[in-house]
Amino acid sequence: MKNILVIDCEEGRRDFFRKITGDEFKVFLAKNAGQGMGGFTKLKPPIVILHSQSDGQQLAADIRNLEGGRDCCIVILGGEATPDVKTHVLPWPVEAEKLKESLRNICRKSTDTPEEKTSGKEETTPDLNLEFSTALALFSELGPTDIEYIGMERLVFVKKQYENLEHLDYYQVLGVPADENPALIKRSYFALARSYHPDHFASVAQGNFRQAAGQIFRRMTEAYQILMNAEKRAEYDRRISKDRNGETLRFSTGEREQKGPKVRDREIENPQARKFYNLAQSAIRDGDYAAAKMNLKLAAQMAGEHPLIKKSQEEIDLLLQK
Repeated sequence: MKNILVIDCEEGRRDFFRKITGDEFKVFLAKNAGQGMGGFTKLKPPIVILHSQSDGQQLAADIRNLEGGRDCCIVILGGEATPDVKTHVLPWPVEAEKLKESLRNICRKSTDTPEEKTSGKEETTPDLNLEFSTALALFSELGPTDIEYIGMERLVFVKKQYENLEHLDYYQVLGVPADENPALIKRSYFALARSYHPDHFASVAQGNFRQAAGQIFRRMTEAYQILMNAEKRAEYDRRISKDRNGETLRFSTGEREQKGPKVRDREIENPQARKFYNLAQSAIRDGDYAAAKMNLKLAAQMAGEHPLIKKSQEEIDLLLQK
């Protein structure tokens, strides 16, 4: 028997979906997006049914961002387009028996698809494997159990977001277009929170990964708070339309990363290395030595054997030993 999760806010369609339940399918009904996302996280169903009139297209995108969301088949009733090969669009209205037959076909295709490996591991590209390897090097404190729990996708996401965080505007941080409406910005933020809230990593070893994930989520929250405030969002849009340097990409100044004097350009030529060195110095002043060590490690990767960075790394190692 296959579990099927239906997310539809329209009360009048519930009886129709109950007709699908039988010997082949067990249907779980969710009446709103929040309940549906929670149900998906708990059930990990192989098939999710959405309706275009209940914002099915956006819900499909949100589900793909959840852990396990890329593996499930999504059926959108009354949809207009097929976003990916595992998303199926069916006409609405449709007879219950025809929908059940479509679900059977989807189940057969997903079983026969050659990409479904018996090991259960996702097929990865060389670029993703390279990103994964560099993420493991950066987050070297993680053990096998931590890595399995976090997963390749989240590890690579945290690494890439952290490395580029100072060059991302609030829309890029939340993964939404600049003209997105507040309701969908809110949905995007909470979808990200379901995967990247620090509470999810409470059992993971202390170190670089938790520091990076925490900083990324704080920036997500900062972005959400600004973009959900109409007045602040308008001011922010005006600022970034004129200038997109590191300071204007954030609404407020005086954040921890900007505290203190910057290292002279001639001392560290690589701009990315200089950025991470400065972040490390700010972290040291705040007493956050684990974050400082991670930023110095990134700086060293980009600048090589730089004496200034190496000296700071030695100082941090001594501080962490105390």
